[in-house]
Amino acid sequence: MSSKKSAPALQIDLQRSSYLFSFIILSHSGAMLAQFWVPMVLWIRLTLMIVISLSFYLSWKNHFEKFNTIRWDAVGQWWLINCNGHASAASLLPLTYVHPCLIVLRFKVERTVHSLILLPDSADRSQLRLLRIRLKLRSTAN
Repeated sequence: MSSKKSAPALQIDLQRSSYLFSFIILSHSGAMLAQFWVPMVLWIRLTLMIVISLSFYLSWKNHFEKFNTIRWDAVGQWWLINCNGHASAASLLPLTYVHPCLIVLRFKVERTVHSLILLPDSADRSQLRLLRIRLKLRSTAN
């Protein structure tokens, strides 16, 4: 007779990542500067500046204002909790990347797909380490 042990719930309280913010700033600044080295008409340049600014705003909003807590409960259900405390049941998609310096989680909530990028300063290091271990164990079990 075999009994399957369930892992205790894992809750990760997310913080704003200065690494991710720096990357967003550098990549968008580089794109803004790169357009000045390419000869183009002024209206195209202004359009690109608006598009790059909009991309910066959406990147900031998507990665810092969506969810502030993720929870993986004992039965294996994922929960994404927003700033207002509203919890949404989510399913983890197979396109998950796990590395000691970077974790990319892709969740499906109803019909929407959300990506969470977790860097070393996105949460407590011990929580991120435990998450990496559980994700690795889960992928080897499948």
